[in-house]
Amino acid sequence: MKYTTALLLCLALFSCGDDDGMVADAGGGLDAPAVDTGATGGPTVTMGVYRLVGETYEDTGRTLVIEVGEPCFTWSRVSPGHDDMGGLPPIAEPHDHFNAADNSSYVDGVVTWTEYGPAHDAPTVQATCAGGTGGTTKMVNADEYYFDHNDVYLRIVSVD
Repeated sequence: MKYTTALLLCLALFSCGDDDGMVADAGGGLDAPAVDTGATGGPTVTMGVYRLVGETYEDTGRTLVIEVGEPCFTWSRVSPGHDDMGGLPPIAEPHDHFNAADNSSYVDGVVTWTEYGPAHDAPTVQATCAGGTGGTTKMVNADEYYFDHNDVYLRIVSVD
């Protein structure tokens, strides 16, 4: 099964930020597969990751990158240790979390995708994505902050 691994500095279905032990992962994960740079047929959309502090959205300095049109586009981030988390078995030390985006599009300034994961390995999230069940549809633009989960918000910062 072909999949692409992209760097996601901090984002998955659980909160991330400086105060939660999240570690930016410039290497694509602890054991991430090589990046496939094949044609995707769509733009690369980069979203900034923000936190709402009081009434101000603060840029975390992290990004989420989606290759629009790439089936089950996969990325990883390093997660802090956790107890049983949404069905993921507990792991005490920092480790990789993988997510995948499918059915992505970029139309009239809005990127839309169905997100699967997290999982502790790429093949598991790829299989979940390929099965097409249990995903969450997300829609993000450059004008508004999209509430993703917990205190994480997304907004498009560039389209290439």
